[in-house]
Amino acid sequence: SLFDGSGEEEYPPFAVNRAEEYPRADILRIEKELLGFYFSGHPMDEWRKIWERCSDADLAHPERSSPDKTYTVIAMLKEFREIFTKAGKKMAFGALEDPAGSIEIVVFADALEKWRDKLVVDSVLCLKGKIDLTRGNPSLKVEEFVDPGTLREKSYKEVHLRLGQAPSAEEELYPLRDALFDEPGSCSVYFHLGREPGAGPSRREAVVKANVQITCSASEEALERLRAVPPVIEAWRD
Repeated sequence: SLFDGSGEEEYPPFAVNRAEEYPRADILRIEKELLGFYFSGHPMDEWRKIWERCSDADLAHPERSSPDKTYTVIAMLKEFREIFTKAGKKMAFGALEDPAGSIEIVVFADALEKWRDKLVVDSVLCLKGKIDLTRGNPSLKVEEFVDPGTLREKSYKEVHLRLGQAPSAEEELYPLRDALFDEPGSCSVYFHLGREPGAGPSRREAVVKANVQITCSASEEALERLRAVPPVIEAWRD
């Protein structure tokens, strides 16, 4: 109270400087470093659909694998260590984990030299190889590294097209037919009929699957072309 009349502020106003949010990968990494576990999500969340559609190894029961089959595994690298062989070359051991389970990996010298920079702990990898069942715990002998980002397009199985006003004649659908045939691919095609843009959820629509002989690509370029063809008003992939 002795200094009430001084006019000086003991504590200046507190100002917060706005900053952009951390990338999701950084947030998860910091959570793991500070808490010891992931809190707001998991690094494999964005890869889940690709994992479901492209990974063909059951890491919940790797002991049931066929030793002669080459498997595709999409999982997060949890452990990784390099050692020297008796011949003086480096090889590596590690462990992968996906939403179903985990498996040990073995990376021999040639594969390690080729893909060492890709084998980063806590990163999501796509690896191909055979599962060895002869030495205690099953292990994946890594034969090939695949960029999981290249699997996104391959993971789509369906292309959906919402049509606007029903055509008055079959000929009006010829441009759409030609566009589908000009974008070959392996995705099934579904037509959504009877619902206009902005219609409420109570407005039902019919979904019709095209003949199995009619398939197309799920690339963004193919979707852009299909969106430009009447009577298509929406196009998406799943």
